[in-house]
Amino acid sequence: MAAVLSRIIREGTSRLRAAFSLTRSHSALGAFYRRLRSRLGASKAITATAHKIAQIFYKLWVTGGNYTDRGRDYYEPKYHEQILKHLQALSMDRIL
Repeated sequence: MAAVLSRIIREGTSRLRAAFSLTRSHSALGAFYRRLRSRLGASKAITATAHKIAQIFYKLWVTGGNYTDRGRDYYEPKYHEQILKHLQALSMDRIL
């Protein structure tokens, strides 16, 4: 039982370290972390990014696929477009 718990803690710590290494990364996951950090704070953003890394790892493990990071420049315009649509929807609700 102690060996299993030790392994789980080690795996969780490695994912947290991987997420923390993205703080200054120019990847899409780095941009994801920075967006969450501005909204939720650093500790919750690291945990959420570690969870996202675990999800990506699991999906790649099961499917046997390859991970290709499209980079921050691919996701940022999509994110800004999503924010604008949300704000426009909010403004339309207030007008009506």
